[in-house]
Amino acid sequence: MLVSILILIFKGFFLGYAAEGLVKRMRIKLFNAYLNQEIGWFDSPGNQAGVLVAKLASDVDNIGEVSGPSLGVMLQGISTKQIRNVGGQQGFIGEQIAQESISSIRTVYGLGLEGHFEKLFYKSCSKV
Repeated sequence: MLVSILILIFKGFFLGYAAEGLVKRMRIKLFNAYLNQEIGWFDSPGNQAGVLVAKLASDVDNIGEVSGPSLGVMLQGISTKQIRNVGGQQGFIGEQIAQESISSIRTVYGLGLEGHFEKLFYKSCSKV
């Protein structure tokens, strides 16, 4: 019985860790997709900077929440929550970088700084 409890705990931890890695990769890919859109795409009301940053901050986290419970282990949810709480205390560091680069997308494109902001965003996500 003790062995099965330990296995469930380790399984929950590692699946939670994997879910956080998935969230990190998805957040980076979504940000890169934003930077590679046509300039007119940002003129649409649904593609304003605030909406896009909200998607980076919350929608991607929802994917992490769905991937955890779907695996069917209650301890996995607890582990994921604990890992998420640690990251939540630090805050989403890349939010400011995303807000500034997306709201100034025309300047970013004009100066050819897409790669620079992608690297900054990647580094900020790696710190969490």
